[in-house]
Amino acid sequence: MVSKSTIGEDVYKAFYVLLRDNLADRQSPARSASQWIFSAFPDVNSITRDDFPIVVIDKPEFSTENLTLKKNNVPISVTIHVFEAGDYAAKYCDEMADKVVNLINTNKYSSLRNTHRLYNTEIASIDSNVLMHDGLKVHVKSITINTVFRFGD
Repeated sequence: MVSKSTIGEDVYKAFYVLLRDNLADRQSPARSASQWIFSAFPDVNSITRDDFPIVVIDKPEFSTENLTLKKNNVPISVTIHVFEAGDYAAKYCDEMADKVVNLINTNKYSSLRNTHRLYNTEIASIDSNVLMHDGLKVHVKSITINTVFRFGD
């Protein structure tokens, strides 16, 4: 049962399951989702190009302050980051980010809406960046998604 206290966890799980079940790891042999899809960038002492791609789903941002008996919609923002390093990192980062966007767009009226009660799901922005991590040049695509969780349907 979803409550005010579980919205963030439930929304995170909805996006995690969508990516886990539909996004393929580029590595061979493929890793399990728990080895490359995270809620935060892995806290490791040393990371190599073999550890990529890495996908991070940020904690959903929302406020339930205005939630009442008549106002049962909670606007939510979630950002998914795709990290890639190594040869062709920019290309692979773009390809993985495109797959994430495609998954969101093709599931916004099915699993996200019907199973998880997430309405008006839209890609709000896509940003690119390059950073250095442990001497590695890492390409990052950040996909921000706006949606509305609706209680009581």
